Amino acid sequence: MESKHLLSETAEWTLSMEVTYPQKGVEVKSGGDSIRVFPDHIIRRTWFGEDHEKVDDEMVIRKTLPNSFHFVSNELPDFGTRYGTYHADRNHLYNRFKVENTGFNGFEISSRQGDVCHVEGAIYHHDVLVKTWTGVLKKR
Repeated sequence: MESKHLLSETAEWTLSMEVTYPQKGVEVKSGGDSIRVFPDHIIRRTWFGEDHEKVDDEMVIRKTLPNSFHFVSNELPDFGTRYGTYHADRNHLYNRFKVENTGFNGFEISSRQGDVCHVEGAIYHHDVLVKTWTGVLKKR
C-alpha cells in the first residue's frame, strides 16, 4: 500500500486544534470548517477561539522536488507573509517556516494514517517559544 501524506491528493478535511501560549499559560480551541487541498494550493476556512473568529487563507504551494514543496501564506494579514518548505517522507510532512520581515519562525509536523492526520507545531520569536499547537484533521 502506498504511503500518503496531507498533500498527496486533492481532498477536503475538517480540523480540530488546541493552541497554547506557554508564557501566558493560555489554551485556545480552534478548528476548521473546511481545509481543501489541491495540487497547487490549499484553501483554509478556519475559526479561532471561543468567539469562533473566522480566518480565511489561501496557501500557494509549488512542488520544487519530488518530495519538497515551497509555500507562501497570508494566513493572518496583521502578522505578515509566512513562507517555507514542506518535506515529505512517506506519510509525514515536515514544515519549516519564517514570517517575512520579522523574527518569527517555526515548524509543523503532520503524520497521516488513512483518513486522519495528526499535526503538531510551534512558533518562535527568534529563540523564544510563543505558541504551540496540536490538531487532528479528518478527511471528509
